[in-house]
Amino acid sequence: MKRLALLIATTALALAPSAHAALIHEWQGDGNANDSVGTNNGSLVGDTAFTTGVSGQAFSFDGNGDDVQVPDDPSHYFSGSFTVDAWEKTSDETGQHVVVAIYECGMFCPTNQANSAVFLDVVDNQADGFVRDASGLGTVDGGQEIHTGPNVGDGAFHHIFFIRDVTAMKLGLYVDGTEVSEQDLDPGVAGALANQDSEADPLTIGANVTGGTSDLENFFHGAIDDVRLSTSADYPDTTPPSITPALTGTLGNAGWYVGDVQAGWTISTASVIRSSSGCGTVPITADTAGTALNCQATTAAGTGSGSVTVKRDATPPAVRCAAPSPSFAVGASGRRVAASVSDSLSGPAAATASAPADTSSSGHRTVTVTGSDVAGNHASASCPYDVSQLSNVAVKSLKRCLPSGPFNYRFKVPLKKLVGTKKVNRRSRVTTVKFQIDGKRDGSDSKRPFVASINVSNLADGKHVLSADIRLRVPGTGKTFRRRQKFAFSTCG
Repeated sequence: MKRLALLIATTALALAPSAHAALIHEWQGDGNANDSVGTNNGSLVGDTAFTTGVSGQAFSFDGNGDDVQVPDDPSHYFSGSFTVDAWEKTSDETGQHVVVAIYECGMFCPTNQANSAVFLDVVDNQADGFVRDASGLGTVDGGQEIHTGPNVGDGAFHHIFFIRDVTAMKLGLYVDGTEVSEQDLDPGVAGALANQDSEADPLTIGANVTGGTSDLENFFHGAIDDVRLSTSADYPDTTPPSITPALTGTLGNAGWYVGDVQAGWTISTASVIRSSSGCGTVPITADTAGTALNCQATTAAGTGSGSVTVKRDATPPAVRCAAPSPSFAVGASGRRVAASVSDSLSGPAAATASAPADTSSSGHRTVTVTGSDVAGNHASASCPYDVSQLSNVAVKSLKRCLPSGPFNYRFKVPLKKLVGTKKVNRRSRVTTVKFQIDGKRDGSDSKRPFVASINVSNLADGKHVLSADIRLRVPGTGKTFRRRQKFAFSTCG
């Protein structure tokens, strides 16, 4: 397309190992063409001038016969990995525009004796990198080329990196910190560059010398700043991939999903992913207490990993009505019908659920009781109950649980010793008797002072206390006695 290909050689040069990161040249364009890192200073050609750069000044080219020429130097002929990067700003939309070129075929170009080339260009608004080693055995003009990425001909500064990494056997192109393409390095371009024709071909900025002539071509129209060469793969991205789970589905409570889940990953990276494992989308369509997933991805910047455990419970809990069904007194307030709730996976949100009972009149009724599990699934059951008029039931002991329902239990309090050896006898006269249940008056019949009234229709199931405060007077003695007794009892459904 643009570089003279001389493909006669049949033997490739051996691969050289990548050197430690080393910046060997930098032409900053700050009012001159000097090398701020080495000593290989350049010269301005034509109308090359200076303009405002990214940092300080930059080279300014009008696109007509201008360039910067840097004398030939052995350091331009990379033996292993290398990086060429620069800032560029142009508004040219079509054609090839050279940012920096190392081109042995410029001027004198003997057959198969001037193969080595490195180009960093803007071609049709996109970044472009090309490399050809001394063997000329690559598949694109004897080398390898990357041409892709966003619009870099929009009149703004863009930072372009072209990297040959012979250790990883990769060829990469970065624009503004993002790797726009990475290719497997063609073994035919992984060898050393060399000055085979023994000619002092200059490194050029803003144009290249036409193959076989001394003419310039592919002029750059705009600004170029901070051109750098390194004898290593200096990736601008040094942050390993950030990997986070991407879960799609209906999320319930406490981290449980209540339906099918599509488990995938979001991999955030500025570089191309070289390899990955476990990072595909996994459907989870069956209930599970926890399915562990892991994703690992590797880029030029390193390896990142992520993990997630997905819990799925889409099965409603079991709601079972109480047996036998409860009974309530007509008019009893605050009565509720209870049911048990169970769930084998996420567990019940509460072991019991209840719904209010309608006690406005007697009859057999049902009410819907709804329970839920921890995940947030719900289930309901229609639970029966009965409402009837309050019945009086005499009991001699409170040791056994008093069944709940429309019952008013009548309990006769036994009179025992009051003080010392004195007993309450027939001559004793009751002056007052006060009963309380859980600290509240029970409404007992004053005509039967020793009989407590326990209306369980107004009590919740559980433990309670009956208190008796009895005052007695013994005729003929002028003495009165006070007896306080407490009786613990329980009600149960």
